[in-house]
Amino acid sequence: MNTLKNYFYTALFRDVLIWISVVAIFAVVLSKVDYRARENDSRLYTKFLQQISQRPFSKIVEVHWVKSHYMDRTSPYVRDHLIGQFIVPYAMVKLGIDASNALYLFNTIIQIGWLYLLFYLVRLFTGSSHEDLLLWGMLLPPAWVYALRANHEQPLLFCTLLAIVAGVKLGDNWRWIGLVIVSVLWAFLIKGFGFMMVPIAFGTTFIINHFKMTTEFWSKLIISIVLVTLSLGLCAYGYEQWFYSLTGESFFEAYWRIQIVGRSLDGNTGFNVLGKLYNSYYYFSRILAYSAPWSLMFLGIVFWKRAEFALWWTSNSKLVLSFSIYIIINILIFSLIDRKASRYLFPAYFLAYALFASSVLFWKPKWRLSERTFFKNSKLSLHSYAAFLWLFLHCLSLFIYVARGGYRYWVK
Repeated sequence: MNTLKNYFYTALFRDVLIWISVVAIFAVVLSKVDYRARENDSRLYTKFLQQISQRPFSKIVEVHWVKSHYMDRTSPYVRDHLIGQFIVPYAMVKLGIDASNALYLFNTIIQIGWLYLLFYLVRLFTGSSHEDLLLWGMLLPPAWVYALRANHEQPLLFCTLLAIVAGVKLGDNWRWIGLVIVSVLWAFLIKGFGFMMVPIAFGTTFIINHFKMTTEFWSKLIISIVLVTLSLGLCAYGYEQWFYSLTGESFFEAYWRIQIVGRSLDGNTGFNVLGKLYNSYYYFSRILAYSAPWSLMFLGIVFWKRAEFALWWTSNSKLVLSFSIYIIINILIFSLIDRKASRYLFPAYFLAYALFASSVLFWKPKWRLSERTFFKNSKLSLHSYAAFLWLFLHCLSLFIYVARGGYRYWVK
């Protein structure tokens, strides 16, 4: 037993050391490349970070517009997003990371975080380890496309998975309410009213996994709702007062006018039924496309191997219901919004992937990488290979960027 315990800690230490090393190597490589994402939001947010990193923390909510298509013509202050995504990169800049790279580096590290949360959740639900999810997850189209961006999607996915973990674990211990509050507040500071999918993720997970007509269940649910609501109210009030004390202007009045009425509702309150139905098709098709090929293999199991699917359903019904209901709610809510973009369902793509991939690997355990002879005989774990793959993919992205002419190519 002691030998096994020592080996576990040795392997764990080796994996952690390899992950720290590849992140450090990538940070050095990134610092040597004048990298600027092609996507407008990433470049804009990087400029915002460069701006606020020159100020004390007490003034970081006072973000001034730079020349942009999105800029508010009525005020010099940015009021269509809060500053949640800048908090950690701001600290990274103060620790010596270049402000032009900090957001990109932060998002690449956050990707590691949500990959491991996804891996942990599947293990939590199924009771079996699926290290394969770490490697295959990096190769999904959204993971590849968003690997070197500086926008909200990856931190929001991280918060969503934290909330789901809290929803599962709260049944065991009251202290997990703290994780619910942290995940919801950070999501609110990152995405504003778009944070709503995070408490929905917690609520659906908690109800599906722990529903009982008992005092304990209802106490935990109601107290969670009350504490999250109070925390959000205090956070919004504090943010409004903080912003007003620096600028003399209201933040949330403009936020509602610009972000909700002006963009999400497209400036009107009309309801186009055909438009909403098309939005539903748009998002559903992307759920299937962005989680392929696992989605296609999953559908094959459902239609041609019904007995195997029924067995998997019986064994993993809480995983299926928690993830699928959250995905359906995502599609329904965002279909009602006039403005649409595939990135709005970013967290749902990876929950769908985890759902589909875990079902396929349950049906075909021989397809697991851990069953391959190479990995069986290797002295390194799949976690270490996941680290090497992460480094390779991110360096490959930078190589393609440089090979195609760098920022000059994007401008052209």
